[in-house]
Parts: sequence; structure tokens; C-alpha cells
Amino acid sequence: LATGLALGPYLQLLGDDLRIPWLLWPLDRWPVATFFRFPARLMMVGSLALGGFAAVVAHRSFVRRRGALAAVVGLALVDPLVQTALPVRAAVVPIDTPEAYFQAPDDGAVLDFLPVTDTLSADQAHYWNNLTCAYQAEHLRPILNRCLGTVPEEGTRVLVSTWLAQGLRAGAPDLGRVLVDLGISAVAFHPDAFPSATRDTFRRSLDKALGSPASSSDNGGERVLLYLLPRGEATPLQQVAAYKRLRSAMLETAQTE
Repeated sequence: LATGLALGPYLQLLGDDLRIPWLLWPLDRWPVATFFRFPARLMMVGSLALGGFAAVVAHRSFVRRRGALAAVVGLALVDPLVQTALPVRAAVVPIDTPEAYFQAPDDGAVLDFLPVTDTLSADQAHYWNNLTCAYQAEHLRPILNRCLGTVPEEGTRVLVSTWLAQGLRAGAPDLGRVLVDLGISAVAFHPDAFPSATRDTFRRSLDKALGSPASSSDNGGERVLLYLLPRGEATPLQQVAAYKRLRSAMLETAQTE
């Protein structure tokens, strides 16, 4: 049953959606069933049951023919290596965290200002999100990224970066004050992630809105400019309220456009 449910609400063949309703189809439009957004998770239950079945088959094969058992064990060892691309996929990738991050205050959040997700491919969005999450593991400042999950475009960083990009283009006032109200103490601008024309525009706008960068670095092959913000006095609850107001304003703007 779990294996059947793991196939999702519609059957697919080699990536082509056949639009043939399947076991999860009745729950496909039910908001409460958001857990099934990735039905493949249910394959863990199916794998457990199939593993028990495989053990029974292996045991009976051993009783009858020892050669069959060796073949089963060999396939059991090869299959996970092929499926997961081990050990290559598990190789350690060294990360050289830009030194500019270490100039940010320890008690405030850092906003990694990157292109918004709708201008990037899915692979690019995941790359930049995962890279800045890896940086955080070393510099240890709080960040706005969604580091756990598979939908980085729904994270807080993307919403705030989208708002900041719109404000910089429009020359909106008090951008720094709003960022401080959100509990952000520094903005890490990643110019290498932007096209040249956009990069230069944002650099000038950031200098005008937040002042000159307090620090910059290019170690590890990436240039990062760090803009420091004044220390805020907002409590965590006030920061959450400020974020909710910003999110509501963004949603209203999107609905009117």
C-alpha cells in the first residue's frame, strides 16, 4: 500500500504525467494533506516492508542454494551505491566562508542579498541558498535562509530580499529602518550573483540607502560586501510583528498588480 501511495496522485511514465488518477488523487486538492506534497516519503514505509520480504526471500534462498544468497547480498550492496551515487555524492566539499561575515554583530541577523528566486533556475536558487547556509555554519550569525527543506523560494530571505530589491529600484526611503525593525543587523550583498547591469544599480542604491560597506572580502572566489545597520531595540515579538506587516504589504502589492 505504501509503495502504491508513493507513486503520487497521478501515474507518470518516464517523467511524463499520464494524468491517470491514482491512490492519492482524492487528497490532491485537500489543504490538510500538504504532507503528501512529496509522496515519495511514503516509500520509506514501503522499503521497510519490502526489506522484510527480501530478508525472507534471502533466508529461503540460503536454505536451498547458497549461490542465490550471494547474488542477493551483492545486489543489496550495489543498489544503494547506484541509487545515491555514493561515495562520490558524499564527498566533503570545502567551504571558504567570506571574511566579511565576521565583521557582522553576533547578536543580529544577516540578510544575504541575492537575486530573487523567480529570476533564477531551480538549481541556481538551491545553490545560492545552500551556499549561504554553509557559510552560516562557520560564521554563526543568524540568517534569514530556509536551510531545511526543498523550497527555498518560500523562505524569509527571499521575501525580504524581494522587498529590498523593489525598494532599491524605487528609491524608497527608510529601508534601513525597516530592516532594523526586522532584527537585521547587516546586509551581505553578493554582487557576483547578479548580472552586471543589475549589480551596479544595486550597489549604488545600497550605498545611498545604507551607507558605504563596512567590510568586503573576496576569499573563496566570491566577493561579498557587508553593510552594517544600527543596533535595533525591537523585541523578538516586535520583530515578528514587523515581518508580518511586511509580508502582508507584499501580498497586497502582488494582488493589485
